[in-house]
Amino acid sequence: FQPDGAPVAKETVGCPDRDSDGILDTIDRCPDVVGPMENGGCRLYQKIVVSPNKLELKEKLYFGWNQATLQEESYPVLDEVVQALKDNKDFQVQVEGHSSSDGADDHNQALSEQRAQSVLDYLAAHGIAHERLKSKGFSSSIPLDTNQTAGGRENNRRVEFVAVFNILDGGSQR
Repeated sequence: FQPDGAPVAKETVGCPDRDSDGILDTIDRCPDVVGPMENGGCRLYQKIVVSPNKLELKEKLYFGWNQATLQEESYPVLDEVVQALKDNKDFQVQVEGHSSSDGADDHNQALSEQRAQSVLDYLAAHGIAHERLKSKGFSSSIPLDTNQTAGGRENNRRVEFVAVFNILDGGSQR
């Protein structure tokens, strides 16, 4: 880094920096995309955050009531997920569907699986290879909030993207 804190775009012998953002590939979570150190070397996005183990959504995904059909207001968020996956070719994700405890568990399990698959299908239809994607439904088994209130149940109905990283270079993660 330069005295003013700006990264130095150079390669140190034995420590490559493929994207020349001043963050060595050994610690750059996104070694092929220019991004700031405070974001792990990953590009900053508006609707998602790329973190070490997941792609976190800043906005909810919307589905038809009691359905797995994605609503149009979800597309801009999913388009950023697509871009992040295109920017980070080493990323693989498991799309996880979750539900509240409203209704029968077998119905919630099926719905959470169908919603996760619907999101996976959207990503694949927008150019992400199927082999980089998995989907799984969890019904109401992993709540984020209480199921005792309407707001809590709403928070528990969600889709998450858990990143799976390939282990490279004797244990360094990317």
